[in-house]
Amino acid sequence: ALALLVTAVAVPVRFEQLRTPCVEARCSGDTVLLRPEMVPVLTELGLTPDDYARYQITVQILFLAVSWGLGALIFARRPDDGMAMLVARSLVGGGLGSGVYAPIALSEHWLAPVAGGVGYIGVVSVVVIFYIFPDGRFVPRWTIWLALLLALNELIYVGLPGAPWSAHPLYLTVEGAIWVGSFIAIVAVQIYRYRFISTPRQRYQTKLVIFGLAVTVITLVSMVVLAQALGLLRSQQFRLFYSTILPLSTMAIPITLAVAVLRYRLYEIDVII
Repeated sequence: ALALLVTAVAVPVRFEQLRTPCVEARCSGDTVLLRPEMVPVLTELGLTPDDYARYQITVQILFLAVSWGLGALIFARRPDDGMAMLVARSLVGGGLGSGVYAPIALSEHWLAPVAGGVGYIGVVSVVVIFYIFPDGRFVPRWTIWLALLLALNELIYVGLPGAPWSAHPLYLTVEGAIWVGSFIAIVAVQIYRYRFISTPRQRYQTKLVIFGLAVTVITLVSMVVLAQALGLLRSQQFRLFYSTILPLSTMAIPITLAVAVLRYRLYEIDVII
């Protein structure tokens, strides 16, 4: 219910943000925002910034609807499974689609603390899930510190949106490095688990989740490589195409994660709940 309330309030704000060309340094971290250079490309295609915003909003709402539906299904089918409940809460909280909440969370809106809290819990829970999947344990144990580092980074981002350093290049570089490092660490952890820790059943679950991640990563990387080969990487046409495909390409992640949870039971999460 809280996620629905935040979404209902956030959608109009997000729409206005998407239809307005973004020139602030802080906007560089949101790849789907409309840049001034992309407006002439839209005009050539017979489209307007409002058309672009409508498309992005529709895809983001679709993403949230899929996540909510999968989360509700997991709640209904696996109510006694701790790991499944963590996944369901993350999906219902919109962790993978928290871009909708960001405009409210980072504004002076009266609902900003709630939106920030919902988005923060969603994002952090997603990261934790990928660190502890599929048995609910941090393996190796020191990876808990990596998860805490990213949680702290997100807390600063959400809790202090107007801080003097928030748009500083050094801060943005460190923030980006933490996210890239977390992604690399998660991949390494899942490979280590698959080879040395997981049972045959858990390996099957891991394959499902990795498939979803691979669909997203391969789609985006292939687009970048092809654009580089054709000399279009820095063109505004490519940036527009990339920003429209990006939200769709991530849809595979919550779907395969839910399938992995529903197909088999996941154990040993209760100790960290």
